[in-house]
Amino acid sequence: MSTRQTHHLRVPLLRVLIATYRTQGQRSTDFAFVPEGELVTLAYVCDRDRGNPDGGCGCTRGFADVSSHKVTTTAVVVEQVMTRDDYLRRLRASALDTGLLKPGEDHTDVDDQADELLDLAAGLPIGTVVERRGDLLQVRQWPPRPRACPGFPVKRGQR
Repeated sequence: MSTRQTHHLRVPLLRVLIATYRTQGQRSTDFAFVPEGELVTLAYVCDRDRGNPDGGCGCTRGFADVSSHKVTTTAVVVEQVMTRDDYLRRLRASALDTGLLKPGEDHTDVDDQADELLDLAAGLPIGTVVERRGDLLQVRQWPPRPRACPGFPVKRGQR
């Protein structure tokens, strides 16, 4: 986690995955039912599509919005003002909302998945688009390379 100095305050920044429309349509099995910019986690995988990322259900290639629980096939790495504890709270609440976690139940599995996603996001440049292929998350598009400074012409004899 990094921080940004803002008006003499240190603001915690966490790299996370959010829904994006970038690269949608690159695969014929793409879909995007999540508004762009929403925080996502891995969609729950049903028995029908387990092991088949291009199955009819789509859950093995989906990222789920933690609020609406709708799904998309693409996510992008961004930095958001958030702590790890904030992130864990949002993912636990999402798991409770969907019934994947019962009140009072151990949330270790949710936390482990959250930490895996945070580790993935922390290791990628901001702007990287990722896709899910079953248990594998892979880069679909790297962010554009920063442009080199064009520099300034130097007159002969000057250094």
